[in-house]
Amino acid sequence: MCASPTETLRNALIRARRAGDPEDSSSDARFRVDVPKAVRLFKNDWLYTKADSLQRPTDQACGSYIFVFYKNLHVTNISLAELTSLVRLHTKSRSDGISRETNFFSDEEYSRYLANVLYSLYPITPILDEAKFVETIGRICDAVIAEHEAFICNTVILNSYFTTALLHVPRSLQTNVQAIVFEAGYVHSAGHALYIRRIEKANQQEIEDRLEMFLGSISSKLPIFMTPYAHEFFTPWESKSSATSIRNGLDGIRIEIRKHHINGQPLRDYLNVLRSKFPRLRVAAGLRPYNREREDSGADPDWTIWLISDTRHVETEDHATTRSRDQYLIIYAQKYHNANQFVLFKERKPAWAAPNTLPHTLSISMVNIGRSQMPRCSGVRPVIVDPFCGTGTSLIDAALRVPDGLVIGLDRNPIMPRLVRDNLHFFGLEPHAIQELRDPISGLAERLQRALDGVGGQGIPPIQQIVETSQQIGAEALRQPSSGMDGEFRAALAACLSELRFGALNEASYLETGSQRVIDQGFSASTAQILIEGCEEYRKRLLFFVIWRGIANGRYAMREQAENIYRVILREFEQFSKELDDYHESLLGPERVSYGPFSGRQGGYSIASVVSPAKVRGISVSDTGEPITEATMANLASGVLHVRVVPDSLQALAAMERAVDLLVSDPPYGFNTHELEMFALHEFYSKLVSAAVRALKPRGQLLLAVPSYARNGKQVPYFQTEGALTRQVIGAAEKQGREVLALLRTVPAPKAMYKPPYYWLSTSAVSRKILWFTIQ
Repeated sequence: MCASPTETLRNALIRARRAGDPEDSSSDARFRVDVPKAVRLFKNDWLYTKADSLQRPTDQACGSYIFVFYKNLHVTNISLAELTSLVRLHTKSRSDGISRETNFFSDEEYSRYLANVLYSLYPITPILDEAKFVETIGRICDAVIAEHEAFICNTVILNSYFTTALLHVPRSLQTNVQAIVFEAGYVHSAGHALYIRRIEKANQQEIEDRLEMFLGSISSKLPIFMTPYAHEFFTPWESKSSATSIRNGLDGIRIEIRKHHINGQPLRDYLNVLRSKFPRLRVAAGLRPYNREREDSGADPDWTIWLISDTRHVETEDHATTRSRDQYLIIYAQKYHNANQFVLFKERKPAWAAPNTLPHTLSISMVNIGRSQMPRCSGVRPVIVDPFCGTGTSLIDAALRVPDGLVIGLDRNPIMPRLVRDNLHFFGLEPHAIQELRDPISGLAERLQRALDGVGGQGIPPIQQIVETSQQIGAEALRQPSSGMDGEFRAALAACLSELRFGALNEASYLETGSQRVIDQGFSASTAQILIEGCEEYRKRLLFFVIWRGIANGRYAMREQAENIYRVILREFEQFSKELDDYHESLLGPERVSYGPFSGRQGGYSIASVVSPAKVRGISVSDTGEPITEATMANLASGVLHVRVVPDSLQALAAMERAVDLLVSDPPYGFNTHELEMFALHEFYSKLVSAAVRALKPRGQLLLAVPSYARNGKQVPYFQTEGALTRQVIGAAEKQGREVLALLRTVPAPKAMYKPPYYWLSTSAVSRKILWFTIQ
């Protein structure tokens, strides 16, 4: 059992007194307390990692944990809001197991608060009698706990860095770190924080003490693998072997073995010192791909000790976020790695219609921050709606994280239920089925490359031959039986070319204009109908969508020569093959832990979390066409994505008046498509805000991803931006006799990084702001 907060504080105050100058025997010196020292001692015992906290299961964690994010604060700060929301959802009192409101302070804020409380209670005049001193300390501790118990027992310290965050959980709480990693969108990994220090102040003895404590506390006696996340070790392998981009994320926390020093000693030399002092450590050599080297070391598969480097962050005059000059050495023992297949593919789900899809990382984060304010009453089923659900991104993310929720999606495109079903099918594949897709697609890519190089390419016909097929039978090629991958490829490509109304090789420009037309207007009714019910082979449909994505994203490259269509398809197949490799590998390890719809498997770094394919297959799609109203909701099942094709999403939303707990959406912007002209778009946004506010229950939430600015030269209309929409939401609530709530929750400094609107910056096209409102 851990010491009580009163006992911990008393010990800290007494130890701070005893830590005074032993040569000074004056009465005044003997019975004073160094308050800043007492605060540091208290935090060390109450919040930071100790030997016993290392022994606790990670679903009952306290102490210090590092969370690494896939993207840094240059890209988005919603990762920090997601982390605080998940900590609130998965933190309970250790004494009674009840969830209470979790407070967040930065380390500096926590120290200042506690020090000021102690200063206000500690007597100004010196205490000359030792017995009186001990009595006064007791009274101070009793008073602090009596009046500030909520602060002491329910406050978590959260220090944010540019790509990581450090969490200190008090001994009065237990946080499920496993659940946080498994459910998150932007968390890459997490584990015990063993050492964090400004890099120029890093101390070898302190590092060795922390490593000794860790190695002596874990139950496993197997060797532990340790590696610096070094440019020299990882750069040769990552870009070649993985589909996951580390840009604006993991690339910023690397260190360089050749340049980094600890206590003046080159890091490469100090790693050898650690190997000699700790025989259980297996330190990477960096000569082979990391996962192979680690696997051959015989090290414990549950842990990897990483050395990384990160900086703090500062806000510039234009409210952007940039790195500070302070560089920190971070050593953490990674326990969980987020290998979620939805996070791997982000917006590149195979069933794909247009380049305006919300990435799963962002969608998951939006769902998670909404969950933290959802009703948790037994028997109350949360209603989650996306009125522009598209290929089902937010619906799938919500269904996996709110399994008892009623998840509803609206869209006007009749093909969307088919795309949602195909995406569920894809993410529910077992490893052998993924391999059965990957091998022939990879082989097809190799033959395409040989054909383009003029050295063969068996089974790859001249493009003119497929053009003739598209002219003769068009999308009907998808209905006809096909022999093998080559036949399916020819049928899928012919259907795509037919959809683009592509006629002859000298009309290459039609590929560009035709693909833009499909992006704007959607697939033709005949092609959509064939995809919905006329093409029974899943693999042929998948090829159609992957080919279409290659054409849509590479349409400019095809403007001069139609033969370039093979090149853009090849590029898409090569990337898709890498993604399938990563997807396949993430599911291969034996299952180590099961948590809801998630499965923790033995991964290359530590325990890797994925969504269990069986759980994805357990989600079905209902698209009966029956309208959904508040009255009919009671008859709808949980665990089902209720997708409705409607002529007008806003009218369908109006039928759900005061019935929705969470409305989360990425509404049309008019950027990648040209569906609505400007006046119509202006009217659409006005109606959207009114309908959304009307649909929400009391304390219902509205989460919208809206455009902020564009890097592609297009202007963002003011009525789509955060300023205009915020005022419209407030105005719509007032018209309907409602109000927008400003919920008070503590967040750590700097405050702006944790409060909406959140930013999501694109490096190439439109950047977004994520607006979050609670309506009473």
